[in-house]
Amino acid sequence: MDKGYISELALQNLEEPWEKEFTIKNLTNGKEIKLHCVRLHENTGGTGGFYEVVKRGYEKSYLCLWLIDGDIYPTEAALENLITKIKAIDINKRGFLCSQNIMD
Repeated sequence: MDKGYISELALQNLEEPWEKEFTIKNLTNGKEIKLHCVRLHENTGGTGGFYEVVKRGYEKSYLCLWLIDGDIYPTEAALENLITKIKAIDINKRGFLCSQNIMD
């Protein structure tokens, strides 16, 4: 359920990794956000997928990466809450942050 942010989704049966960068508008302030999506052609598990995302993010010099496993369904406020925490930490002291997993 992408809520219309992503105009094109990867096919299910791929022979090569699929990736595409989208430019979307932030619904809160209208600013543009770059969203880079990656879908691998084989299931490498969470670790393999995270490795590929971090590698691509490093190669593109992204400042932040939000890693989500395929069986995680973040709340609507999850990214906003994470960004609030990121902004509160000095950029030179940032390392890794993660969301709290709350199970019902």
